[in-house]
Amino acid sequence: MVEAVQNDGAAVLNAADPLVAEMAAATQARVVYFSDSPEHHVMAAHLATDGWEVYVDNDAIVLAQGASNVELVDLARVPFTAAGTVRFQVLNALAATAAAWAAGLNPAIITRALTTFTTDALTVPGRFNVQDIDGKQVILDYAHNAAALAALGEAVQALGQRRTVLVLGLPGDRRDDDLHAAVTATRTFADAYILHDLTDRRGRAAYEVPHLLRRSLPEHIPCTYAPNQQAAILQAWASLQPGDRLVVIADIVEETLQTLHALAAGASAATEGACLVPVTLEPAAC
Repeated sequence: MVEAVQNDGAAVLNAADPLVAEMAAATQARVVYFSDSPEHHVMAAHLATDGWEVYVDNDAIVLAQGASNVELVDLARVPFTAAGTVRFQVLNALAATAAAWAAGLNPAIITRALTTFTTDALTVPGRFNVQDIDGKQVILDYAHNAAALAALGEAVQALGQRRTVLVLGLPGDRRDDDLHAAVTATRTFADAYILHDLTDRRGRAAYEVPHLLRRSLPEHIPCTYAPNQQAAILQAWASLQPGDRLVVIADIVEETLQTLHALAAGASAATEGACLVPVTLEPAAC
């Protein structure tokens, strides 16, 4: 992709990833590095040549060019990073800032965008959508590989400890080793699993992938199967207690959202119905 950047454009690269940082050699465009730490040899060398960089220092996003730098915004004011605790969202914020800055946007406009952007299901469906339904935390994300699931795990843990049920289905056209690595990456945050086939099994037999995923988990971990994602979500929901967390790895995002919306509507209707109980009877919590 970096080879497609025009010479008068800019290539935004992650300085902390060696494979990405080295892509600077494949472009004649201006390179803008980003990192969640200013202490990196790639960053130091780039600044020494009057290069452009975006990084985090003292919990704030900083713009730097050569010897000059300016603090743009505190991470505490960037809501989708959860005050800087969700690392992959911090990296997303840095990359977006670098791209906007390189494109010539006014830093004040960039700050406004960072401080007003939300990751709800309406804005970015399937991209770390977090909501509360009937006293349970529900997280929807589209992670489907080991690296993405590991990053999701960091983000989930940053939101605090809760009993977490994971609804998981993975594409069948991945190598068995890749599927093993992906489900292993979820062990950092999942306490129980509901495994299911995707709508398109991509050449695998029914339940072949769920069974493979189960073999990659310790035997003592609670785990059940479902024929599809909707059934898996409903099965997981029935097992939750107030204060628990449900994490859903989306298959078809729109269908997943419809299922979650139906659960939210049902919970709301149940609460409203409870509040209609006559005051002469046992009081209902509302």
